[in-house]
Amino acid sequence: MHNRNPWYLVLALALLLMMAAPVLAQTDAEPLDIGGGYSVTLPEGWTRVGRMGQGILIVSSNASITLYGPEAIDELTQRGMRGSPRIALASAYQSLYGVPMDDTTSIQNQRFAGMEAAVWYYLQGSTQEGVFAVVALDEPTTFFAIDITTPLDRLDTEEGSIGQIVGSLSTEGAAASSAADTSGDAVETCFVSTGDANSAHLRVGPGFNRSSVAFLPAGTDFEVIGQATADDDSVWFKLDKAEAAPQSAASEIWVLSEEVETSGGCNAVATVGGSPIIPIIAAPPAAPETQSGQADAGGGSTDAAPAAAGTLPLGGTWTVTFARMSNASCEGYENITLATHEIWENWDESDYVWTASLVANGSTSFTFDGDVYRYNGGNEFVGNWDFDQAGLNTYLYWHVISPTSMNGTMTGNVIDGGVACSGTTSFSAVHR
Repeated sequence: MHNRNPWYLVLALALLLMMAAPVLAQTDAEPLDIGGGYSVTLPEGWTRVGRMGQGILIVSSNASITLYGPEAIDELTQRGMRGSPRIALASAYQSLYGVPMDDTTSIQNQRFAGMEAAVWYYLQGSTQEGVFAVVALDEPTTFFAIDITTPLDRLDTEEGSIGQIVGSLSTEGAAASSAADTSGDAVETCFVSTGDANSAHLRVGPGFNRSSVAFLPAGTDFEVIGQATADDDSVWFKLDKAEAAPQSAASEIWVLSEEVETSGGCNAVATVGGSPIIPIIAAPPAAPETQSGQADAGGGSTDAAPAAAGTLPLGGTWTVTFARMSNASCEGYENITLATHEIWENWDESDYVWTASLVANGSTSFTFDGDVYRYNGGNEFVGNWDFDQAGLNTYLYWHVISPTSMNGTMTGNVIDGGVACSGTTSFSAVHR
């Protein structure tokens, strides 16, 4: 890896992206079903994003809140640990974070909208603060929880939202059961397969601009769990990652419908998330190389024809130039574009150009600046680094255009506050 700086995502990325426009918006006046027969009405300026673990994530321009309804609290608290909001809070904390609270005496007793509650104030790193509140409902041992996180010194401004949400609790307007209608005929499962190895690319999202991480194994049927249509009208099938690519670090696995054979009820596959889907890993087109050999700082697409499968880069000195702008996204949020130095920790001007030696290791790998990149099929090589923090890693994908020219993407993944996020920067590389 680059010797000057560790290339991993800035840990504040998740909070930054929470402030971006959510994919799933819900108007303030609509009741939000939180389970257990209860609903709430969101305060002005707050929007629903979607599920996050057992909770429901909502955001404003300055903060994020995770709501835990009665059913979620039942899952998070151990039997016999629901005698009071204080006990339920400590039990839920242990389930959410995997360790007991260090000091339960820091839990305070309060009331929100006339309801008994236990609250715990906390700091998250050096940039965020929050409060976790468990509120007792009218029914015995029935609780509702709110976890609000804000930038430092903004909690006092946003804490009033807790009282507004608790005050809006209602047993009317909760969504009816979403159980499937079984009166009709059962829908036949859709399966895809390929008879040829290394022919159907598995990608991290529905689109040709998404990184390819593997090939669909030949001779096996794989169940389709969703579909999406990209901007170019290409149709993509979502597969079960655990079955199709269990070794991949990608959160989702997709395959182009035209690259596979189908069987079963493939005309009835549900559309997942809209068109196109924005996955956690949002890989933009690689930065093109101009006639002068310099990379396009904007990270646009390139018209260079791909090299024949198996083409190897020449050994010697190579210069890698990274795009000035990068893509970033969090699970359930739209992709946004940021300056590259805002994506990677400690990134400075010297990191945009990386010159080092490449050594070819036969036909299956090459070593660049001391790190090994292995053949990944087609004209692609890949290497990755895992860091001490769980869920924090970086992948570099190199696409060989010719023995003296490559391009690719660098993607970092991080789980911050339970939200999976990534940043992707394109690059071009030339032999000197």
